[in-house]
Amino acid sequence: MAVVYAVMVGTGLNEKPLGKIILAACFVNDLGTVIALGLLFTKINITLIIFTVATILAIIILPKFSEIYFRVVKNHPSEPEVKFIFFTLSFFLDYLPSKAAAKRSYLHTS
Repeated sequence: MAVVYAVMVGTGLNEKPLGKIILAACFVNDLGTVIALGLLFTKINITLIIFTVATILAIIILPKFSEIYFRVVKNHPSEPEVKFIFFTLSFFLDYLPSKAAAKRSYLHTS
């Protein structure tokens, strides 16, 4: 994806409809590859199911909640918007997968 994007920007093709279609196709292809490799190499257990459910709920709920939250805390000096986004990313995209990985350690010391 990075090489395709660099070439597109370098040639100016990313501004044209064909370039946008090519970039979208690359993104879909990369996403499909990540999902396929994840399914092939992931041990399906309760942690993965919890992570999947939490991710789906976050995708559904967070956009609506974020809009309301940002409207309430607008222009506050402590920047709660940034803290909210960092909390969301660190919890859903870091904490749960790292807990799943911790249960499956590849380094066994005896």
